[in-house]
Amino acid sequence: MASRSNMSLSITLRPCLTPLFLALFLNHFTYTVAGNSPSLYTPVDNIMISCGSSGNATALDGRTWIGDVNSKLFPQEQSQNQVSQATISVKQSSSASQLPYTAARFFNASVTADADGDPGDTIYKEFCVNINEDERLNITFTPSDSNSFAFINGIEILSMPSYLYYTQSDDQSFPFIGQEMQYSIGNETALEMLYRINAGGGYISRTEDTGMFRSWSPDEEYLTEDLTSVIPVNTTIKLQFTIIPPYTAPEDVYRTARTMGTNKAINKIYNLTWEFTVDSQFVYLVRLHFCEFQPEITFNHDRVFPIFIANQTAEPAFNLRKWTESISGVPLYRDYAVSLLGKDSKKKMNLSIALQATPNGYASHFSDAILNGIEIFKVSDTSGNLAGPNPDPLPLAPPKSAPPIQSSGSKKNNRTTIFAVVGGGVAGFITKPKEAPADWDDVKIKAANFNSKALNALFSAITNEEFEKISSTETAKEAWTILQTTYEGTKVVKDSKLQRLTTSFEEIKMEKDESFDEFYAKLKDKVNSAFNLGEPFLNLRL
Repeated sequence: MASRSNMSLSITLRPCLTPLFLALFLNHFTYTVAGNSPSLYTPVDNIMISCGSSGNATALDGRTWIGDVNSKLFPQEQSQNQVSQATISVKQSSSASQLPYTAARFFNASVTADADGDPGDTIYKEFCVNINEDERLNITFTPSDSNSFAFINGIEILSMPSYLYYTQSDDQSFPFIGQEMQYSIGNETALEMLYRINAGGGYISRTEDTGMFRSWSPDEEYLTEDLTSVIPVNTTIKLQFTIIPPYTAPEDVYRTARTMGTNKAINKIYNLTWEFTVDSQFVYLVRLHFCEFQPEITFNHDRVFPIFIANQTAEPAFNLRKWTESISGVPLYRDYAVSLLGKDSKKKMNLSIALQATPNGYASHFSDAILNGIEIFKVSDTSGNLAGPNPDPLPLAPPKSAPPIQSSGSKKNNRTTIFAVVGGGVAGFITKPKEAPADWDDVKIKAANFNSKALNALFSAITNEEFEKISSTETAKEAWTILQTTYEGTKVVKDSKLQRLTTSFEEIKMEKDESFDEFYAKLKDKVNSAFNLGEPFLNLRL
């Protein structure tokens, strides 16, 4: 370091020595797409600066970072402003590469890099700003007082397609939730990326993006209401980018999703909900990514559902297949603006995104909802500001907490730990298994495991009332027989139901005041009822 005072400062402010990385996406009016692959975008500008280091270095992903020491990117006159560079040693997360986090440049400026309280994390800040061609971009750290310090490890500057996040024209504005007017992102606006989520999928690294080196995180951390969601995957469908450009998001975002599943009874008692912590007193751009790839979704009204953002209605009846003209495998996104101005006096708020199974059974065959991806951006205010309120200071030493006390109350508070399982289109639960009797062989143990899994799949897909009927059963076959008899009846009752259903189907007709959609829903309901009774109507008969 430059001096002993700096060294002592780094020790005193150790919680603030979290690796800090600033990425800027520049909105250019000119861009190119790589000719050898229609899914990749090639940035016009791709500048990576390793702050506090000299010379060039190649990262593990093959990209070259340039040092700012004696560089034209960092003018010499800055050295008169108490700026120093140093090689630092900090504990990094396992996901962080060596570049550009092993060197830093210190400034006499006010930036809190460790707002989340975890000094092992890398703080990554991404901003989108509009820069006209031949215009100069200055990145300045302004001191708030003489006792404030900050540092930065790296700066990455990439150009992006002109209208990836910015609005092309007034004709392409998007809903402003809770307002009568539409909203648009003008060139004078700056954006700060807060969350980029691959719903139902895994982590997508920056090198797996479409050429803009964006990373996509799993959604489990942000799920706050989820009873029996299902994670469908389709790796074989050929995606057709006929509505949005192929560089909008990686294909993996559109090949995985999170849905509510097909249990109508359970789906109607909860909303599939994600929550994200944001600053109050700002407008936010929320982009939701969709792609219908499940083969069982074939008709326009198979999956229609409401969408709520910040507890306000964004879509009363979102019909994905209508937007894609009834074609599967067509990715699209929908943008929404939501204002949190004047909502709360707190510094931080939770921005929620909720999907609801349609309450009207005739409006949708499957009482289900689907989401593939989420992006959330903070929109600069009228003065061009993106800075939220300063975070509350962290305690110098975390308070010691007493170990949790195990409850000795009722049985309801002493449940066995369960693990969520998703596979083959079914969401279920596995309870902690008991030890098998000593005289059991491998065949008996295997059969018992299969029975346990089947029972738990049934338990997770039924209502509380239905659970009471089969909770004492020991085999999946016994539980299934009880449920089958309850809803289908005995063979005599089942035949009687089928006879009435067949007669009703043969006599069905469209009423004068009935729309085609209403008639179709009524017809589909009878077809599905027959299918559930094991007697599907043939296509020829339909």
